[in-house]
Amino acid sequence: MIQDADRRPTGWGDPEVGASTIDAVRKAIERLRDVAIRTPLVPFGPPNSGISLKSEVGQPAGSFKIRGVYNWAVGLSPDEVGRGFSTFSAGNTALALAHAAQAFGTTCRS
Repeated sequence: MIQDADRRPTGWGDPEVGASTIDAVRKAIERLRDVAIRTPLVPFGPPNSGISLKSEVGQPAGSFKIRGVYNWAVGLSPDEVGRGFSTFSAGNTALALAHAAQAFGTTCRS
């Protein structure tokens, strides 16, 4: 059980990760400005239900995963980028990683 709600283990033995700050979110928005698109909210359900869906299929890689993957890649050193990207995923994360690898001019494997 996590004792501190602002921190969570990564699951890979790395140090715990704290909650994002508003400054980190603003930096991410700026980094993604030319990468991810601002997807629309689409009304859903009966009229006046107030329910909307966020349709992410219009993203370059077909899902919201491009945001996290690209933000991760931006933090890599040139040497790390040069070694290529890799994931265990065969789904949306893999597609986002391939898209990011192409943008960074490196290889990708899944």
